[in-house]
Amino acid sequence: MLKKIIASSIAASLLFSGSLLAKGPKAPAEDSIAAIVTALATAENPADREFTVLYSLLGATGLATVLDEGGQFTVFAPTDAAFAPLLAAGALDGLTTAQVANVLLYHVTDGRRWSNSVVNRSNSKSIEMLNEEFIFVQPDKSIMDTNDINDMVLLLDDAKIDTPNVNASNGVIHIIDQVLLPASLLD
Repeated sequence: MLKKIIASSIAASLLFSGSLLAKGPKAPAEDSIAAIVTALATAENPADREFTVLYSLLGATGLATVLDEGGQFTVFAPTDAAFAPLLAAGALDGLTTAQVANVLLYHVTDGRRWSNSVVNRSNSKSIEMLNEEFIFVQPDKSIMDTNDINDMVLLLDDAKIDTPNVNASNGVIHIIDQVLLPASLLD
């Protein structure tokens, strides 16, 4: 139960700002995951806004506060460009708040996980996400979600980690180029 509450809160904070991107294993940064996402979603220059969709969804589901408070999390954060195919197809239309929260929690895992613990150099690595489903990270930094494995729905390409190791005070952000879709979304 606590895991689900934490997961729900975390998903809301998945947005961040390009000017706040700090790479590499370092001491925790001053800004939380939520603060970084917010800064990147609300940047003064519209060209710097990369996470407006994620920011909006986190706010709508109430998950932003989790990513701003205690705990250590790793977030696989999709950009606005990653959301574009889903939005164009109307794939998010009609989803309940609980379904959107499930999708967001499928982008967050417990703990501070740098790219060297997420990507195995020789084979796939499975990672349990906060919605209790798994993603599979390949040596080339591509991510297979359960939607890919089960060959369901939209047939999107595997997600790729574009920018790894964005350091936050309460975890790590890996910027990805596709939205991950859990199999439970279709239940």
